[in-house]
Amino acid sequence: MIKSEEILQNLELLSFPRLAGTKYERKAFAILKNKIMEHASHYFNQEFTFTTFYSKYLPKILFTLLFLLLISFFIENTVFFGINVFFILLFSIFLLNPVKMGIGKKIKSQNVYIKYQKNNHNDSIGPIDIGNNNSMNILFISHMDSKGQRFSIKMRIFSYKVWFISFIFGLIFVFLDDILVFNLYLHLFEFIALGINLLELILIILNTTNNKSSGALDNASGVTCVLELLKHYSKYENRLNNYNLWFLFTGAEEIGTMGIRHFYNKIMDFNKKKTIIINFDSIGKKATYFVSKFNQKRKKQDYHKYLKIAEKINLELGYSSSTFGVRSDGLYLKGFWIWGP
Repeated sequence: MIKSEEILQNLELLSFPRLAGTKYERKAFAILKNKIMEHASHYFNQEFTFTTFYSKYLPKILFTLLFLLLISFFIENTVFFGINVFFILLFSIFLLNPVKMGIGKKIKSQNVYIKYQKNNHNDSIGPIDIGNNNSMNILFISHMDSKGQRFSIKMRIFSYKVWFISFIFGLIFVFLDDILVFNLYLHLFEFIALGINLLELILIILNTTNNKSSGALDNASGVTCVLELLKHYSKYENRLNNYNLWFLFTGAEEIGTMGIRHFYNKIMDFNKKKTIIINFDSIGKKATYFVSKFNQKRKKQDYHKYLKIAEKINLELGYSSSTFGVRSDGLYLKGFWIWGP
C-alpha cells in the first residue's frame, strides 16, 4: 500500500542541498541505498564521471558567439563573420556527445537502479538484461541531485526567451538593412534588438550555480515517490505479469542530465514500443503533463480516459505543450529515443 506519511518522512530525510559530484550528493545516495535495502535484497550501481563544461560554460560561450555573429552582420565585416562561424561550429561539436566531453575537471557521480522481473519469472531481481526484443518494461525514474542558481527559474526562462526573440528580430532587421536603402528607423530597430540581446546575454553569463538549494522544483519529491513505489512492488504479489519493473535514481541530472545519458547506453536496445517511462521530477499545486502523445487533438480516447482517472482520484489536471527552458531526464529520453504508443 502507498502511504503518504512515508513519502513525507523520506522527503524530510532527503531534503537538503545536494549538488552533483559533491559530498552532499554522495550523502543523499548513501541514505537512498539504506532505504532501498529495507525493501530489496540488493541494488545496482552505475558510476560515471562528467565535467561541468557542457552545462555551465558551453551555453554561455555559444550565446556570446551568436551575439558576436549579429555584430559581424551589423558592421558588415566578413573576416569577423568568418571567425565567429568557425568557433560556433567548433563549439557546437561538443553538443553531439557531452558524455565523452573531457574539458574541465572530472567529477564523479552515479546511478542506482533496481529491477524486478515480471511475475512469470522465478528470479525477482537481476542486472541489466534486455532479453529479447519482445520484453516489456516500465521504468520509474527520478534524480538525486539538486542545484541552486543565482537567478530564479522564472527569470532564467524569461532571459532565454527574450534573448531568442531579440536575436531573431536582430537578424531580420540586419537583413532588411542590407537589401533596402538606408533607413534611420530600421537602424534604430537594429540598435534596440542588439541592446536587448546584449542585456539578456549579460544576465545569462552572470547566472551561476551553487549548493544552496534543496531542490528548486522537485525538492527530492520524485525520489520519495519512486521509493514508495519500490516498496509497494517489492512484494511479489504486487508485481506485474507482463512487465519488468525498473526503479532508477540518476545522478547529475541538474548538470546536463549526465546520469540518464550514461544509463541510456544500457537501455537503448529496449523495444521502444513496449517500454513505458514514468519520470518523477517536480511538485506543484496541480499535476501537469506536457508534450504527450495524447492530448485534446491527438489520441482523444486515451486523453479522456486520463481525465476520468484524474477526476476519480480528485486530481486537478493541467496540460502544457510548451517546455521552453525545461530540462529533465524524461525530456532527454523523448529527444533521443522516439517512444512507441
